[in-house]
Amino acid sequence: MKPDWDKLGSTFAESDAVTIVDVDCTAPGGEAVCGKNGVRGYPTIKYKLANDKGLKDYNGAREYAGMKEWVEKTFKKPCDWKTGSGCAPNEKEFIAKWADKSAAEVKAEIDKRNGDLKEVRKDKGKAETELKDKIKEFNKKEKNMQKSLNILKDMEKSKKKDEL
Repeated sequence: MKPDWDKLGSTFAESDAVTIVDVDCTAPGGEAVCGKNGVRGYPTIKYKLANDKGLKDYNGAREYAGMKEWVEKTFKKPCDWKTGSGCAPNEKEFIAKWADKSAAEVKAEIDKRNGDLKEVRKDKGKAETELKDKIKEFNKKEKNMQKSLNILKDMEKSKKKDEL
């Protein structure tokens, strides 16, 4: 895997969106980094998206082509609002709307959107809880129905024997 990993690192060496690094967990200093990030086996591949707080486990391909495809699909160059580079059309439209606003207006919008984001996250959490409860309820119904179906099948077999 090491040659493919090194090739992947070379491929994305100039990328603004991707950094490929190696950590030797057996070397001085590496042990602490690996311990802090939950590395228990070797080789372990972890990744972090821009808005994530911590590292995630990568469980995909271990050869160059598969890893390269995953990287290209997963890591996109961030939108640079000053140049428009890497920005989707809707992001460019949003930037144009806000480009001429003052710092105070932008700050007020940030505060408003942070409040809106908190509300959306609260609503999302509530919806996820409701969904989990509903799934639990359906699983219970399904289990009970399967039990009753098994009883009926046993009854049918027994009654057929008795009728013979």
